[in-house]
Amino acid sequence: MEVSHKLKLLGIELDRFELYKIETAKTSVNDFELIGLCIVLDIDFEELKKLI
Repeated sequence: MEVSHKLKLLGIELDRFELYKIETAKTSVNDFELIGLCIVLDIDFEELKKLI
């Protein structure tokens, strides 16, 4: 299942083009989108915050 579909199940609307813009730093990511991406990609949000 693709990332955009998994995000949609969480109520976050990011299509493949929006994800591409985030990946290539052409747009910023909102806090709720970042948390959703962490959930979908199985990334520990607290660990990520330490890296930022």
